Amino acid sequence: FNLKALLIIASRLFFTKNNDLVVNTAAMYRGAQREGQVQYFFNEASDVDHFHYFKNSITQQAILNALKTAENIAIPDFQLLQKGAAGLDRNAVLKLEGGQVFSNTVTGTKPIVIVLPGIMGSNLSYNDKLVWINYLRFLAGEMQKIDIKSTNIDAPSLIKTSYDKLVKYLQQSYDVVTFAFDWRIQLNSTAKLFKDKIEELLTYKQPIKIIGHSMGGVLVRDFMI
Repeated sequence: FNLKALLIIASRLFFTKNNDLVVNTAAMYRGAQREGQVQYFFNEASDVDHFHYFKNSITQQAILNALKTAENIAIPDFQLLQKGAAGLDRNAVLKLEGGQVFSNTVTGTKPIVIVLPGIMGSNLSYNDKLVWINYLRFLAGEMQKIDIKSTNIDAPSLIKTSYDKLVKYLQQSYDVVTFAFDWRIQLNSTAKLFKDKIEELLTYKQPIKIIGHSMGGVLVRDFMI
């Protein structure tokens, strides 16, 4: 039984185009209109898909290069996006996710970077008991505890298998703040919480960078508007 082959076939049938198992690749090249030139970084490997972008050192270095490079300056290893450019394939085997990563220590002596996860990238707890992601509680039928109507839900951390390597890598140069959030609810209320966090971090009088993955990027957009 080849799970990787099955996932590739299923994603191909669903999207009919190149994709990363969740988003079709062409859509990744779109976004808010920029005044200057748009640069992009492409990496294709067995450990690169929507759930594992940050696990390999190549992607980690690309993110760090982008954070360190001034606006309208060529970013190392990035390419200029030409109008009508098409993406390539990003298919990989989907692995089980889990674990927790949390970082909120700000020294005031280094630049700050905030990491916002994608949809389902934050752990969720019900009455301080981890439900997402906890496979034993899945099997026990406890997913209903994080139904959209449920209260007493908290997002204590990011999914470790997706974001731990990125956080550790960034900690070499930045004070890293992980911003976990409840991905079940509308983002307007979460954007207000993010605004409060930004205002708190501004008191340290250090540059603030933001990395928003997937839904995290949408949250940043809602915060901006």
